[in-house]
Amino acid sequence: MRTMSASAIDWSQLRKELQPDGALRDIYVHDTNEQHWERFLTALPKSKYQWRLRHGERSFADPLKQFHEASKLRESDPVQLHIELSSKLILACHFFTPQEIELDVLPNDLQSDDAIGLLIEFMEWLEGTVKLAVVLTHENRPEDVILRIENAGTSHAAEVP
Repeated sequence: MRTMSASAIDWSQLRKELQPDGALRDIYVHDTNEQHWERFLTALPKSKYQWRLRHGERSFADPLKQFHEASKLRESDPVQLHIELSSKLILACHFFTPQEIELDVLPNDLQSDDAIGLLIEFMEWLEGTVKLAVVLTHENRPEDVILRIENAGTSHAAEVP
């Protein structure tokens, strides 16, 4: 992997990794705990991002504040948090485990420089919020990193294969 400024990343560098292939791409924050989740869930409603929270078929108007709230709800139905980066770019968070924040995105939605820029901007926001590295990977392959955002608050470091 090589490291470069996130603002210098060109869509053509990521083209191969983001080509639609029937699989999602995952965004991970590893080694999280309840405090990281709380920072994320508390900051989201104050951010510029639109969001929708669903429990089964039911929508929630109020955000969750902690992972364990979602965990309890998951006992009866799936819980999904959709985060809208634009009308055409929506991330989904499923609350799988407190040790990891995982969101997914459709590669079809990442086929322009603008869309990739919005995704990088969100990853930088998330990294700045939880204070841990944020990685974009192939679906269910957290070790297969496409893009890594670390220290976004200072250096905007990003790694690309």
